[in-house]
Amino acid sequence: QMPGMAYNSIDWPYREGLRIDEAMNPLAILATGLYGKAMPKQNGAPLRLVVPWKYGFKSIKSIVRIDFLEKMPPTSWNMLQPEEYGFFSNVNPAVDHPRWSQASERRIAGNGNALFANRIAPLPFNGYAAQVALKRIDWTWFSLKFAAHVLALFPVSLLVYQALNNQLGADPVAELTHGTGEWALRLLLLSLAMTPLRLILKKSWPIRFRRLIGLYAFFYACLHFSVYLFLDLGSYWSQIGADIIKRPFITVGFTAWLLLIPLAVTSNQWMMRKLKKNWLKLHKLVYVIGILGVVHYYWLVKSDVREPLMYAGILLLLFGIRFWYRVKASKQLRKV
Repeated sequence: QMPGMAYNSIDWPYREGLRIDEAMNPLAILATGLYGKAMPKQNGAPLRLVVPWKYGFKSIKSIVRIDFLEKMPPTSWNMLQPEEYGFFSNVNPAVDHPRWSQASERRIAGNGNALFANRIAPLPFNGYAAQVALKRIDWTWFSLKFAAHVLALFPVSLLVYQALNNQLGADPVAELTHGTGEWALRLLLLSLAMTPLRLILKKSWPIRFRRLIGLYAFFYACLHFSVYLFLDLGSYWSQIGADIIKRPFITVGFTAWLLLIPLAVTSNQWMMRKLKKNWLKLHKLVYVIGILGVVHYYWLVKSDVREPLMYAGILLLLFGIRFWYRVKASKQLRKV
């Protein structure tokens, strides 16, 4: 009966979920009426959920079944667009949607005689922070993020320490080149692993680390290129053009580094709002960069190729997991 049900835009029936402590919060309401009357169909009859501290799509309408589950369930919008819609979806004006800003909102009611209300700044948790927010969550995220920064900076700190103490062996420039390059590739693969990890664990926290890890991969890639440019070539910068043209492993490595630049530049919230849907299309280049990085390392290693083949296997595994979940989602849509 509902318009649009025949189209496969969403895996029907629509699903939403709450944690037990959220469902037991006094502000979470199962509504059967509106303004003292029975709830109309267009407002979600016969039963709808009202969760005022979350974004609107969490307030599921026309509920026909409620299940109690041991693990976090998949939800409709999270399955459809996992990069844009998380499970919890608490109102947080400090974090923009990938395709639009959430720094302001317009109330439905007008101001006085005005037809439309003025835009206002939304409040965290929609103004219900005191009732539902847990301050320790912010501190947990701060601690995890700090630990991630420390771990990401440890390899370069170790390389600097070894360089200052003459511990890089007979060819320190080669060790610096290989060390920075390998960590750029490792962190790039780790950033690509965040979405498969989210799909497997059915938790959204890996996505929060993806941007941080990706920027550190770019940081190490820049160090890798700088070591080659300033320490390896020295004053013979005119040779770089010939190297890029004549040496295939440098060609693909340099291409990968160039492609990383727009991804790093557009990784902030402002660029997400500006590019909108094109932002997601642009950042699909990371898959191409991953392939180029593995090929660059394979062609660089002339004898023992076990390590680059291991990275190639990891990359294929990550692609395989993504493909499997995509096929699984498409089969669920065809069943509707």
